[in-house]
Amino acid sequence: MSLLEVLIALAIFLAATSIIGQLISTGSQAAIGAQLKAEAARRCESVMAEAISGAIPLESTSGGSFEDDPAWTWELAVSEGPVADSLQVEVSVSRQTRAGQTPTPYTLVRWVRDPELWSQSTVSSGGTP
Repeated sequence: MSLLEVLIALAIFLAATSIIGQLISTGSQAAIGAQLKAEAARRCESVMAEAISGAIPLESTSGGSFEDDPAWTWELAVSEGPVADSLQVEVSVSRQTRAGQTPTPYTLVRWVRDPELWSQSTVSSGGTP
C-alpha cells in the first residue's frame, strides 16, 4: 500500500466518524425536545383539568409554578367563547431555559360551558336537575 492510499482511507474514516457524530448529536437533541414537549403537554392537561374542575379559579392568571419542578411555569387565560354561555380557556406552560435561549411555550385551548351560568340556572330551578 502506498502512503496516498493510507491518507485517503484515513480521510474517509474521519469524514464518516464526523458525520456519524453529528447524526448522534441531532438524534439526542430531538429526543430531549420530544421529552420536553410530552412533559409540557402533560402539565398543560393537569392545569386545564384543575381549572375546569374548580381547584384553580377559572380566571386569567399568570406566573403560576408547579410544586414538583419550579422551572416550569403556567399561565391561564379565560375569555368569552365563540358560542353564547361558553368560555375559551387557554393554558400555556413553559420551562425556564439557559441564558440566551428563548422558552417555547406549549398551549392548550378548550371551550367550556360557563360554570357561573350553569350554577345559577340550577339554583333558580329549585336545585333539581
